[in-house]
Amino acid sequence: MLEIGTWQAGTTETLARAPWETKQGHIDTIDPFGGERCPPIIASFPPELREIVTFRAENSATYFDRAMTNNVYYDFVLVDGNHEYEFALFDVMCAARPCVRAASW
Repeated sequence: MLEIGTWQAGTTETLARAPWETKQGHIDTIDPFGGERCPPIIASFPPELREIVTFRAENSATYFDRAMTNNVYYDFVLVDGNHEYEFALFDVMCAARPCVRAASW
């Protein structure tokens, strides 16, 4: 799973419960403005959730550029970053590429 827009990581914690319950999957969450705010919040998650969450303080363009270069795809993408039309459209279009299972890089 990929979450675009971490903010206070409440949705991140909720999303992380699905792969934890099913014992498969991982949450990647990105927020270019969350570099100082998000890591301490995620560090306060229960240990079983912390180990299945990866946070990166970067924007979706940078993130998707690396994901496409490394052939990383997601089964589920939550677009909740920049809500301006052009930015949300970009995120949806990148997320809608032909899907295969996500791979780690």
